[in-house]
Amino acid sequence: YISFQPSDFFNPVLYTGTGSELTVTGVGFQSDWTWIKCRNAVNHQREYDAVRGANVVLYPNLTNQQYTLTQELKSWTSDGFVMGTEAEINTNTNTYVGWNWKMGTTSGISGGTITPSSYSFSATAAQSIIAYTGTGVAATVPHGLGVTPGLIICKRTDAADNWWVHVESLTGPEYLVLNGTGAVASATAVFNDTLPDA
Repeated sequence: YISFQPSDFFNPVLYTGTGSELTVTGVGFQSDWTWIKCRNAVNHQREYDAVRGANVVLYPNLTNQQYTLTQELKSWTSDGFVMGTEAEINTNTNTYVGWNWKMGTTSGISGGTITPSSYSFSATAAQSIIAYTGTGVAATVPHGLGVTPGLIICKRTDAADNWWVHVESLTGPEYLVLNGTGAVASATAVFNDTLPDA
């Protein structure tokens, strides 16, 4: 038994681009993480989160650093988000899906040897977004969940780098690369070759 519905914290919506500023509704909450994909194209176009701010974009299928682009996802509303005129996420008559996650707690996180620069988490839904500055040496980052994460996605934002992924079903402290096609691997330089914990 859970005291909430999964749709309280995760909800996908479909929309059709207009080429003009567009408000997408039907999410049911103010999202903290929105991932957009054009349903007429192969690539996953955009990823936005409230921790880094609106109009700050990452490309899930590429190694690119983050960019600030003024006609991307311009803001979140209590029931969706406002899209600018950028063609990749709002071409007239193209169809899109937007996956949306809600976190919402932005204070009180503790633990780890690195202090996050900003964050939003939900211990109830067991999901979080954490922004931090690396140290170049082995360190731990708090996530605020109180349980061991089942999925971790880590992306450097100030320079080109892979999207590093750990899934709890992997044997040991192994990783995958979200933007690649390589097999499961293990390395000290990725997640310190150490399993996550609560």
